[in-house]
Amino acid sequence: MATLSKPSSRDSSRDFQSLFRHARRHVSDGAGDVREIRLELEGPPLSARSWLLSWGGLLFVLGENQADEDLTLRHEAAPPLVAVHAPLRGNAATTMDALATSLSERAGALQLFVSPSSHSTVRLRARVKNQAFRIAFSPAWVRELAARHSELEPLAEHLASGAPFCGKPINAQPLQRVLDEANQIMDSAHYGTLRPLFLESRALSWLAMALAGAKQSEAKRPHARAIERMHEARELLLSRIADPPTLAEVAAAVGTNDFDLKRNFKAVFGQPVYGYLLRVRLAHARCLLEDTDDSIKEIAAAVGYAHPNHFSTAFGRAYGVSPAQHRATARR
Repeated sequence: MATLSKPSSRDSSRDFQSLFRHARRHVSDGAGDVREIRLELEGPPLSARSWLLSWGGLLFVLGENQADEDLTLRHEAAPPLVAVHAPLRGNAATTMDALATSLSERAGALQLFVSPSSHSTVRLRARVKNQAFRIAFSPAWVRELAARHSELEPLAEHLASGAPFCGKPINAQPLQRVLDEANQIMDSAHYGTLRPLFLESRALSWLAMALAGAKQSEAKRPHARAIERMHEARELLLSRIADPPTLAEVAAAVGTNDFDLKRNFKAVFGQPVYGYLLRVRLAHARCLLEDTDDSIKEIAAAVGYAHPNHFSTAFGRAYGVSPAQHRATARR
């Protein structure tokens, strides 16, 4: 998996929604009730073009961008996200808050992920042209499909439980073929009223390829009682954000041992125990920064940091900005 590089002191942080309010937008409804949206944003600090197709429970997005400076974009959106993501060019680093890792930057690699929320951070490097393609599936679409195809039941279970999942990136096809298929999907208006049929067939094809790769890397599923224990462990962690228990304390509380706790927690929730807890603590801190007037020191203590400097460092690594910068941006 790709990992995010340490943010540069020159990084500029922007809110995605605020930035794209200035984009030119063209919306049209075509045959088969397929909606097309084209967005174009002229820099500085960012030049970007996005082409979106929406039909039923499917959303296809082909986008490209180039920043004039090192830039961090924050996207705040609560709904869960199930998607197959494929970087096509560049080195944009995308992190979903709920996942334990950033999405792959490898051009042409398909990666399936399930995120309980759409909150995300994208880091762009100056003057690098990035391009990516994504197919997103609504939870209702996944549930309906899982009722007909048992192979999709684990995916539906992840959605129902709120557990994050990030599959292994796979190169199922050569990069040029991935590029060609992405363009064929987007430029498919000539199918007329059959366009929805074509789009659904392509979505199923990409989902099957990504699932095949994810299945190869998926750890053995714990038994039912072990899964119950992991949910108990998570509840204990969430109840003690300001005073996190040790692994030994968590294991003893739920009736297991350190080794099984670490192995099964990652299998159920897609990330290590303390990796999960760190995400939750920092997400809670972000909400406190936005919704309260508590000092940075008070917020650090509220999420379990004895030293505000340690909290600021962890927050900066996760979101690309300091706590003070995030508060200032959120209150503009």
